[in-house]
Amino acid sequence: MDPASPSPRGDRAAALTARLEEAARSRVLRPILDQLTQGLSADTIALTIAVGLCIAVIPIIGVTTALSFLAAWALRLNQPIIQTINWTSYPLQLLLIIPFIRLGEKIFGAPRMRFSVNELIAMARADPLGTLTTLGATFGHAAVAWLLCSPIIVGAVYLGAKPVLQTLARHLRARREAGAGPEAEVEVEAEAESGKPRAAEKDPPGAASR
Repeated sequence: MDPASPSPRGDRAAALTARLEEAARSRVLRPILDQLTQGLSADTIALTIAVGLCIAVIPIIGVTTALSFLAAWALRLNQPIIQTINWTSYPLQLLLIIPFIRLGEKIFGAPRMRFSVNELIAMARADPLGTLTTLGATFGHAAVAWLLCSPIIVGAVYLGAKPVLQTLARHLRARREAGAGPEAEVEVEAEAESGKPRAAEKDPPGAASR
């Protein structure tokens, strides 16, 4: 086998990653574009994404759906978008549990707990009540660390998402005013997924002389 050629395992991993990315884009982008099309402002959607992502990464598994619902109700945010952000951010929540636990240990000067995310999930599945009793203080410290970080998370995500959503809203509004019809929404979605605007259509021959 040529050492420079990719291995079958690498090809499968790349294909799986591409499918996961495509699924994530379709699940997240479609509700956002739907709400933009229906007239929801870019500011409201950006705030919904920011609050939803912040809640989605809280280092306590099993509470994000209820918290997202309550936050959207209290702040008058969009329920479909905030729940979509919540459901698609579960891997990120798992990824950030240990960092929040470590930060909580530093804040409170607590002894370092030695376990991995997989071990923590296995403990929670085997004995949820026992895990909560044993690690209640650890989760409490991690929750405080998350709470201290939450304004930074919300602010950073809001400021990052707002200009992107404003650009998408302008594209949708311009194409709707031009009478492009439903096809325009499909094109805008394709541009959002690819991150590149479609090339402008060329004028037909002789158009410049008219």
